[in-house]
Amino acid sequence: MKNSIFDLTGKTAIITGGTGVLGKAMAKGLLQHGASVAILGRNPEKTQDTVEELSGSARNVEGFIADVLDEVALVEARDAIVEKFGKIDILINAAGGHVPEAVQQPGQTVFDLQLKNIRKTIDLNMFGTLYPTLIFGKAMVMAGKGSIINISSMAAERAVSRVI
Repeated sequence: MKNSIFDLTGKTAIITGGTGVLGKAMAKGLLQHGASVAILGRNPEKTQDTVEELSGSARNVEGFIADVLDEVALVEARDAIVEKFGKIDILINAAGGHVPEAVQQPGQTVFDLQLKNIRKTIDLNMFGTLYPTLIFGKAMVMAGKGSIINISSMAAERAVSRVI
């Protein structure tokens, strides 16, 4: 892919939710185009499995453990990623989803839902994008460049029955 607009050689990308189906697929694409990829996951075993799966085709992939709602862990991950790869060029916010307890089940009405579970979903999808953007974005601003890509649910565009 040299001399291509898709040549990402020398670029470092972070993918929050990198152990998920979408995050893993994006990581494969970035690796195929020469980027170094930092997989950010909250489950150490799943993160390691993802890195092992991806490293079969590339050596420039590393896993880092942090929950997107844990500011301290995100700062530690950012510092470790910068130490490992030297910089951050791309942040893909792919972490998110729904909390099963916040989904209206058959036989329930909206009035049966617990607000604390709805709050968990909002926190994951809103603050789980905002915290990484602020924390990893700061390293990009200090470097004078970078790109942030936010992945959203189809529920953000059109209502999905029973899901907030």
